[in-house]
Amino acid sequence: RAILLADQALAKALTRGDAAGEGWARLARGFHLIYFARPRVAAPELQAAQQIFERLGDSSGRILAQTGLARGLWREGRYDESLQLVLALRDEGLAVLRHDQRGLLLNAIAGCYSARNESEQAFAYMYQALRDAPPARGHGYDAVLHCNLAHELMQLGDYDEALKHVEAGLARFDHAKSPRLASVLWVNRIIVLTEVGRAAEVLADIER
Repeated sequence: RAILLADQALAKALTRGDAAGEGWARLARGFHLIYFARPRVAAPELQAAQQIFERLGDSSGRILAQTGLARGLWREGRYDESLQLVLALRDEGLAVLRHDQRGLLLNAIAGCYSARNESEQAFAYMYQALRDAPPARGHGYDAVLHCNLAHELMQLGDYDEALKHVEAGLARFDHAKSPRLASVLWVNRIIVLTEVGRAAEVLADIER
């Protein structure tokens, strides 16, 4: 549904000569393609969005497009390059971005540190991102952050604390709207409960 709406928005923007609309539509398409295609497929859309936002002087859009490009580098395993890019955006991003947008940048930084096994830095950015993505906004991004925190804690062997974040993530959104995220959280709960000797409780999650 997301990519369909982004495609429709892009078509309307091009028909109307709406540069801002085109930039945001391409940004949405780019982020979608990072996860559901390949980063290199997403890069042209994100680069086009970045150029549009630069022409319009839209700092928020430009920073988000660059964050998307950094996320693509991260998904290709180019963690140092990704970190260099997002750290260069950090100060301006914290001043310009708001709420979920700010959380997106912070989570990208956290992911880079996590990939470099620098958990202390990763946690700091994850928790800061969580503060900027409250559940009251209803977008479900806080569930993603709880999932990431749980994963980091699992890597460190802190299963009790990881379980708290898994449960928080599952409680934060409509599972039917994001079965992919729900599945990741259920898998994490299966692993955590198994590790703490509660494997008999995970059968329902396995069925889901």
